[in-house]
Amino acid sequence: SVTAPPPGPGPDQGSAGAKQDRAPRSRAAAEVTAPVKATQEAKPAKVAMRTSVKVQSSPRPLPPEVANIEPVPSYARSATKTSKVETAAFQSPRSAVATSPQSAQPTRKYRTRSAFPTSAGASPSTGASPKPRTRSVDAGSENSAFHTVPVFWATNRVPEASPKAEPQSEYQPVSFGSDRADGLTKGLALVTIPNIERDTGVIPRPKIFTFFGFTIYREKESREKHFTIRSLVRMDDSDFLKLAAANLDRARDFKGHCFVYVHGYRNTFDNAIYRAAQIAEDMGFDGNAFVYSWPSQGNFAGYIADRDAVDASQPHFQRFLRFINDETTCEQVHVLAHSMGTRLVVDAFFPPSGAGALNDLGNVGQIVLASPDIDASILKSRAEAIRQSPRTVTLYANGRDDALQWSKKAAAGFVRAGDVVDGKPIVIEGIDTIDLTPMSDATWVFIGANHNEYAERAHILQDIALLMKHGVRPPTKRFPVY
Repeated sequence: SVTAPPPGPGPDQGSAGAKQDRAPRSRAAAEVTAPVKATQEAKPAKVAMRTSVKVQSSPRPLPPEVANIEPVPSYARSATKTSKVETAAFQSPRSAVATSPQSAQPTRKYRTRSAFPTSAGASPSTGASPKPRTRSVDAGSENSAFHTVPVFWATNRVPEASPKAEPQSEYQPVSFGSDRADGLTKGLALVTIPNIERDTGVIPRPKIFTFFGFTIYREKESREKHFTIRSLVRMDDSDFLKLAAANLDRARDFKGHCFVYVHGYRNTFDNAIYRAAQIAEDMGFDGNAFVYSWPSQGNFAGYIADRDAVDASQPHFQRFLRFINDETTCEQVHVLAHSMGTRLVVDAFFPPSGAGALNDLGNVGQIVLASPDIDASILKSRAEAIRQSPRTVTLYANGRDDALQWSKKAAAGFVRAGDVVDGKPIVIEGIDTIDLTPMSDATWVFIGANHNEYAERAHILQDIALLMKHGVRPPTKRFPVY
């Protein structure tokens, strides 16, 4: 077990030195004016999907890969009419980080919630401390006010056709509720991120004010100010694999790397897509970002229903991970699970008895459990399976995680695996436990305070990035400040 120190003064503490330029990486740009040649060798899908909803198959040959479909303002609740996408499906081509003062392109500054500590350890690849990064914005681009991050997704939620979907379109925009489907639906979301100054982990969305359940004000959605879902389409396995391979082929920093994000309790499908895009953006991850969205109710009252939904989603989640491992071009598949979503991952890889159903997946690399909402005694009971597993597991705990405190109360006081009791986080052989308590502020006002530190602290995102990219363990070798 290692403990993260308190961060240096952040921008909310009034320190000018806490503001830093950061480098959200450009996302992949798939060339869409011709068929994707780089992926002709992609293996065909072997998994037969079963679903209670008829899913439209994508046409043959592919149209200009999602580029000519209408964006989906109805799904993203955009108030702005947008013409057909005139550029590539993946907004901007990958470009090297702009660090040269001779660069003629303007750069945007980004503010991070906590700067990297000055004592932060050296990067295994460079021997130097992590440096702030900046995004180079193409001054000649029509859409220089925002850029697009591709997020590939799968879900066992019941899909619902968008009210503005065109019946004759093979690529159907979709939205998802909390109903459980009998099978998987896969697809691609293009998330726009504004090129504005933004705190690490912050996902700006339109403000909504309600009064006794009635909406009295709803801010208009703008791609220049908010995260938006530019388009969201479902695909068959073949097209899913082709686009995923084309995107991964353009990766530079995380060549061959993919991560699968599994969200937690009280998350809608939209929430999961936005969070995965934010993590990839703020982590500088230019590999493939995948999301598995299980059918959470998306509200406070749905806690018990969400626990049942996690258990019901187990076979679908395993099928999707096996599909990513066996069929995609990912050389390393990392799993990042949060809160109640960690139950899905733990049961899949470390079952109560017998070998894990996914132990034979040779491409699965790091497993990260962030603020796991699992009974600590249940995780301890899996110690033998964890010890024998070839997987590397990292657990981020926090004694000031208010969401886990409420979960503990709902569970008759039984400690959660992501909690820290009397200054002692859970320690199990085979798991690297990192205590984030010192870098979190004590709170008393909110149910969800400090529950998303893994995605909202620049230092922690950098730690996860180094773990995924280099696999360096123990954590003190990544950052001696632990």
